[in-house]
Amino acid sequence: MNMVKRFYGILEENISLIMRVFVILTVTVVLLLTLLNTVSGYFMSNKEASLKTGINGAEYADIEELVFPKQERVDEYEGDEEEVEDELVVDPKIEAIRASMRLHFDERSATRGQFDERITIDALNDTIRAIAMGEYQLSQDSRSAYPSDLAECPRRTSFPMITSFYEVLETDEDLEAAREFGLSDEDIDKFNEGVVEQEKEYQRFLSQMVDFWSDAEPSGEEKSKFESVTRIEERLQTLWAANDLFLCGWIQSKTELEEANAKAEMEAAETRAEGESKIREAREWFDVVMTFLAAFALVLATMTLVRIEKHMSK
Repeated sequence: MNMVKRFYGILEENISLIMRVFVILTVTVVLLLTLLNTVSGYFMSNKEASLKTGINGAEYADIEELVFPKQERVDEYEGDEEEVEDELVVDPKIEAIRASMRLHFDERSATRGQFDERITIDALNDTIRAIAMGEYQLSQDSRSAYPSDLAECPRRTSFPMITSFYEVLETDEDLEAAREFGLSDEDIDKFNEGVVEQEKEYQRFLSQMVDFWSDAEPSGEEKSKFESVTRIEERLQTLWAANDLFLCGWIQSKTELEEANAKAEMEAAETRAEGESKIREAREWFDVVMTFLAAFALVLATMTLVRIEKHMSK
């Protein structure tokens, strides 16, 4: 019996120390976990999707077999002197595209003349602008030359808009007119940013079209495959069929990019939701720790009062 009393006496004397050590360890571990969850949750809840940019048109090497499934040998023509083009003020990239296209009609002056008559620099500029504004459908100019079994881009597939060809609002008159229309300065800034982004994408589009037609140029003494189509009308349609396939590549690239970005957005949203959940969990743990500390303080105060009472009674 004396041993039991002695054990309880020792326990009573040391229980407060044991409880303090236990509480310190427990609270430290919980607070560290709470801090870790809070920090990781904060970064996860602010996760932004890593969006891909840069749509690409088809490469000429990839579409050549679609345009020319069977290559025919073309007889040599005696070349005539090239007629001089009138210089027009257009985007140099469009001039480069037309120059590359013209090489496929270069076997004699008659074909060059018909090309110059049918595809003037103004006409090509108008066509490319219509394409960029989303006012063009694949096969509308290529007609029967466009592949009929192309599942990726069936006939009459609409080309997506790249730019509206708006100009940046920067003059006092433009800014005043925009404000009168009800646009705030913030709206004007967003509008101008959109115009700049559209122009950058349009220039990327033109640059890729330049590269496409540059790759299509006959090399050295090699004759253009387009010359195997002897009727000019059919050759022009074949020319536009090749261009339409370049546009088809752009459409496919855009679709793949949008799907990849949609997946990235979804994954980022899931990460943000997980981060917010971690922050809520950390708050709950913190509340539990505070509740535990309050209960411990109450128990400790009670034990202290009991010991004071015993001491006073003695």
